[in-house]
Amino acid sequence: MVDDLKSQLRKAEVTSEKYQTQLLTLQSRLDEALGGQARLEQTASAHAEKIESLQNNHKEVAKQKKQLQDSRDESSTTSLRDGEGAAAAREEELSVIISRLQDTLAQREPRKSMDGHGRMSRTSTFWSINSFQTGC
Repeated sequence: MVDDLKSQLRKAEVTSEKYQTQLLTLQSRLDEALGGQARLEQTASAHAEKIESLQNNHKEVAKQKKQLQDSRDESSTTSLRDGEGAAAAREEELSVIISRLQDTLAQREPRKSMDGHGRMSRTSTFWSINSFQTGC
């Protein structure tokens, strides 16, 4: 009976050593897994920060782009208005010049086309009209 108990004790010690070895192996694997998880969490956190930074940068660039487009549109509208204003001023100047030329022509033609008796001569009227139309 004592031998049986000793035999059972040895079996229990061997089994206990096997379990102790398995426990150490499993503990080592758990430590490795936890270390890997911590590294992955750090990497994920760094990537999340990078993504957030890039998104903020994207928003800022989009905002600057919008401001530049608005500025360009405003500048374009302003230059268009200035161009229209300059064209209108030039048109007004040309209208005044044309009006003066017409007045000058109207004052000169009656003098040229009158013959000695206060009547209009047909030849002078023909030549003055013809030269006006051809630009001579």
